[in-house]
Amino acid sequence: MRCWGRRLPAIILGPVLLVAAGCDSPTSEPILPQPVTPSAETPPPLDRVIRVLLAGDVSGCDVIVPGQFDLLDADRRVPLLRGASTTTARLRVDFSAGSIAMPDLQRSFDVQAVEIVPTGPNPVSMNVDGEWTEFSGSFCVYRQSDKRGAVVNTLDVEEYLISVVAAETPATFHPEAFRAQAIASRTYAWYQKRTAPPIDDGT
Repeated sequence: MRCWGRRLPAIILGPVLLVAAGCDSPTSEPILPQPVTPSAETPPPLDRVIRVLLAGDVSGCDVIVPGQFDLLDADRRVPLLRGASTTTARLRVDFSAGSIAMPDLQRSFDVQAVEIVPTGPNPVSMNVDGEWTEFSGSFCVYRQSDKRGAVVNTLDVEEYLISVVAAETPATFHPEAFRAQAIASRTYAWYQKRTAPPIDDGT
């Protein structure tokens, strides 16, 4: 028993001395962190914009735009008219032969689609099926043929959910029902965004 009692300290201290000697060795090299190489490129920002068809195959529409607004060529994303306004705030849009006419502005645009972008905070109203309804975001009017066209609401998906969930879920429902409806509506909106065919412009 005395023999094991004398050898035990040597067994324990031996590795400790070896480690200490290795740390103090002048030939040891420091371990430097390796540079991290990204495995993939940074993904592009998420496109949150969705487009909701409000009316199709119509001869024209009436839109109320509070304050000033800009008109853009929706395909080329270039301005057609900056700071436009009407005295009555009501803007008439007619799909005529080869152009989109706006009699209140005394202008006609020989393009396939015009985007109406309000510059103020107030929502835009549109006459859909004889009833005026307010919408967030902007509007695009598309020519589908010589004298027919479509009206599309363009907005952020979260703004879309605010109106959709409120319209499809009674106010007396449990808060969890609103959360479930928001998830279902968002999922459906993204699915439609990825799979829906483009608007038929008649070409």
